[in-house]
Amino acid sequence: MDDPGLPVLQLSAEPKNPQLTAHGRGFRHPQGYPRWMMCGNRFSGGGISSSIDLALELVNLIAGPTKSMSTQLFAQYPPNPPYTSGDPSQAPPEITSSVRANQEHYIATIRRAVEKVLEKP
Repeated sequence: MDDPGLPVLQLSAEPKNPQLTAHGRGFRHPQGYPRWMMCGNRFSGGGISSSIDLALELVNLIAGPTKSMSTQLFAQYPPNPPYTSGDPSQAPPEITSSVRANQEHYIATIRRAVEKVLEKP
């Protein structure tokens, strides 16, 4: 569990079925980790673009596919990145290592803050 937000997400999970996802910043997710998930009345997105994908699915569930596609068009959201390195399982290893090294301090700081909050009764 390397993503600093996962402990908080896990506290809100259904005890019998804690299916959640978070930003892949920790880079220890299995290949193909979910970009977004829905579990009962809870949902979570793994980052900015994956949360847009989740929002479009919620619009689909609430108002149907036409409204979801209209929302996507209104937002001008045609995901087509220039590289497929947005997932650690797809990025070149040297890029993943570099980003991981650059984020170590950030992750440690956030993790300490989350752990401090979780320690309180």
